[in-house]
Amino acid sequence: MILHIFSVILGALLWTFVEYILHHFAGHEWANHRLLFFMPINHFKKEHIKHHLHQHFADSYCNDGVMTPLWDVFFKIYQPTREAVIPVNSRYALKWMSVCGKIKSSYEDDYVLLDKTRCI
Repeated sequence: MILHIFSVILGALLWTFVEYILHHFAGHEWANHRLLFFMPINHFKKEHIKHHLHQHFADSYCNDGVMTPLWDVFFKIYQPTREAVIPVNSRYALKWMSVCGKIKSSYEDDYVLLDKTRCI
């Protein structure tokens, strides 16, 4: 009986770990890749990316949510980014965001490069 209970608990813990790994790599990493490497196609996507890039470039302790800011609000790490200008190091600027060391005109209201690089 005790062995049966132990195996059920161990199985539940193992399944929780497997589920976490699957969620993290299949969900979180995929969503993060989509956010960072594909140009925003509408206003919602633009705000979603800005929310997440705030965590990457401005404040690593805030706006960690990739899928939704719901958990950011729940854990009290949410910072509004609608009016914010996100500082981006030109070395880490995304391909869709800048050209030749300058922010594209469609993103100038949302991002600013910290250091200017020369165009070759």
